[in-house]
Amino acid sequence: MEGKENMRTLKTGIWNNERGFTFIELSMVLIIIGVVSVLAVPRLKNLMWHGDVKAAVRRLSGAIRYTHNQTAMTKSRHRIMYDLDNSRYWIVIRDENGNFVEDRSVITRKMTLPDKVRIKDVFTQREGEVIHGITYTEFVPNGLVEDTVIHIENDEGRVFTMIIKPLTGDLKVYDRYIKVRN
Repeated sequence: MEGKENMRTLKTGIWNNERGFTFIELSMVLIIIGVVSVLAVPRLKNLMWHGDVKAAVRRLSGAIRYTHNQTAMTKSRHRIMYDLDNSRYWIVIRDENGNFVEDRSVITRKMTLPDKVRIKDVFTQREGEVIHGITYTEFVPNGLVEDTVIHIENDEGRVFTMIIKPLTGDLKVYDRYIKVRN
């Protein structure tokens, strides 16, 4: 068999006739990586930078729904307290003496928003727009909830609006700032 010595064979994972990549092949790979990066990085950045504010909105949404359900089940008044200066919220329940005390269960403990995320303002019919201090949303046993609008903002200015409907306790979340009409 003539020409057998020129055949490339694989011996234990190594080619006999070794050859590297050409400059053009390497350039094409780098160009493809560059194009994929240009397309993917803005989307990844959007997920990374805004993920904290979205997570904060989801957690607060869960607390609102939980409080509405607990109020109906226990037939006791509840409040979600918002500390705008310290970016925290927690749930309180009215005890048998008529005082509001903090609900200390694991689900309702004081929650602090992630770094660079804050409660921009809270609007209720009772107090109007509150931008500093502590305010609350009241939940009453008959299913009614105080009409409330909450704005959550991150340090880049991205704002989510959360609107609690008074008759049903339904919560609507919008990925933008919605101005409240007095």
